[in-house]
Amino acid sequence: MAKEATLPRQIAISYDEANSDASARDLVYQVHPNWITDPGPVKIKRFTEGIMNTLLKITKESPGRSDFQNDKEAVLLRVYGKNLEVLVDRDTEAKTYALLAERALAPPLLVRFNNGLLYAFLPGRVCTPQDLLKEPVWRAVAVRLGEWHARLPLPSSKVE
Repeated sequence: MAKEATLPRQIAISYDEANSDASARDLVYQVHPNWITDPGPVKIKRFTEGIMNTLLKITKESPGRSDFQNDKEAVLLRVYGKNLEVLVDRDTEAKTYALLAERALAPPLLVRFNNGLLYAFLPGRVCTPQDLLKEPVWRAVAVRLGEWHARLPLPSSKVE
């Protein structure tokens, strides 16, 4: 049986939608405390494509660094959707995400907080249906899915 993934630390802080920016900063400072005093603003971008969770990209825009360089330290803050715990087991979700990260199939999971997760940001964009009609794109997706299947442990099954 495969060993269970190592979960990051859990902090007893919650994201507060009513004070979104301040709350997001308080959470990201748990991972990047130097961002409090380092020069440059902390920028927060809300992604709106999702339907269940709140997703924020938090970036420290350090002077003299390119957007690409700043994105290397950017963090995604995912806040769980309200009342979704009846559909999603959050402990299993975090363990699954940590397993993916340990096998380099997802960015590192940095910290869990009361109502969400912080994990590293990977630059890119969401594929559109039109993108997936292009052979180089669907082939790359197929290769990546093959990597997932090759790296993830299969659940044990008993033959009776």
